[in-house]
Amino acid sequence: MTGASGSGALSTVNSGLVINISPGGAYTTPTANSLTRWAATESGTHVVALTTLSGGPPSMLIIGPPNASKNLYDDANPSITGDNPSVFETAKFTISIPGVAPSSTFANATIFFGTSADTVGVPDGGATIALLGFALLSVETLRRRIVKV
Repeated sequence: MTGASGSGALSTVNSGLVINISPGGAYTTPTANSLTRWAATESGTHVVALTTLSGGPPSMLIIGPPNASKNLYDDANPSITGDNPSVFETAKFTISIPGVAPSSTFANATIFFGTSADTVGVPDGGATIALLGFALLSVETLRRRIVKV
């Protein structure tokens, strides 16, 4: 990373819509939520983790759109209906990394995704770009999971 200097704690501003999905696939009206369950942490040099898997049962996981013809999550099993609420389709994560400025440049960003406490590895400091990609990848992967369930 170039064009960055400084130190301090990460800060996040998160937002999204959440729903509760019941057995059979009906879901509640999406409501705004600050997604405080999601948190960013920094460990080592240029490694940032953004996760909702911070203890307790999983919740606030991002889920894709419902079945288009029925407007239901009709294939949702207990792993989905039992872990409410879910983030409805998209979420926005803004992570402020001390020292990163609009003029900073990033290279060699690596993104990991999974259902365990994976991290976003950023060898050369591309945390902001990597996390944006991670969020987009998360939405697409979960959308495909729902379609296949």
